Amino acid sequence: MTASHNSVDYADARHLSSRTITFTSLQRDPNHAARLAEDGPVTVTRRSNKDLVLVSAQKYGVPDLGMSAAAQLVAAIAELKDVAAAVQRVFPWLEFLSDTDRGQCVAELERKLLAAASMSSYGIFQEAVDGWEATAAAIAGGAVPDGDLEWLHSPSAVERPS
Repeated sequence: MTASHNSVDYADARHLSSRTITFTSLQRDPNHAARLAEDGPVTVTRRSNKDLVLVSAQKYGVPDLGMSAAAQLVAAIAELKDVAAAVQRVFPWLEFLSDTDRGQCVAELERKLLAAASMSSYGIFQEAVDGWEATAAAIAGGAVPDGDLEWLHSPSAVERPS
């Protein structure tokens, strides 16, 4: 699988999505096809031509963002010779995560980077980065991590807010 500038090679989109429509059904109901594409790639089959892939603009850009982030991370790893230090440099928001979460984040990003590189498809890497960054932002904004919550073992009555 190869990637071209500003695009992803969806050569066999059936591996990415089991959602397939015919070109005729796309012509008959383009709104249905558009709704499907909002959730991920849709293969559009054509009788005498190669299949097409319909994908939202938002999803279309994710692989390029992922490739950019991956390239920055690879360069930092090559320079620092330490994955954790490289992840910290490229993604400074890691500072907001607990030591345990930071370790899990580094391990997950390393796995996703290797997997993404093996398939030349960096969208899944970017999704992992985005998820961890959102977690860090929530913690920085005052959200309490689950481990710091006190869970009630039995329900208790509370007053209705006014």
